[in-house]
Amino acid sequence: MSTISLRRVSRPIDIFRSYGVVLDGSLRYAITDGQKLDLTLDPGTHRIRIEVDRFRSPELAIHLNSERPLVLLCGHRSTPLSALYYLFRPSRYLFLEKVTTDDSPEDD
Repeated sequence: MSTISLRRVSRPIDIFRSYGVVLDGSLRYAITDGQKLDLTLDPGTHRIRIEVDRFRSPELAIHLNSERPLVLLCGHRSTPLSALYYLFRPSRYLFLEKVTTDDSPEDD
């Protein structure tokens, strides 16, 4: 089995809203503000994106192997000044990006 560690950035906008995690075309999980979600999946290629209401991140194709966990970061790009822009460009509001492969232990 392979692991994805999905981390949502904590920001004041959307603090009370959960984002849906769409994995391989199906809504599978929800992630809240500042949450870290560890997903265990079969090795291979998967498609993942996040969504809330009509806003979606671009879909990310990832290839997992059983040796290294994959770390993804998600959140929104909005500021009070840019909110109007995202009403007309909903596919740009949320982001989902590969941070690194986590091959070193976390510091607590």
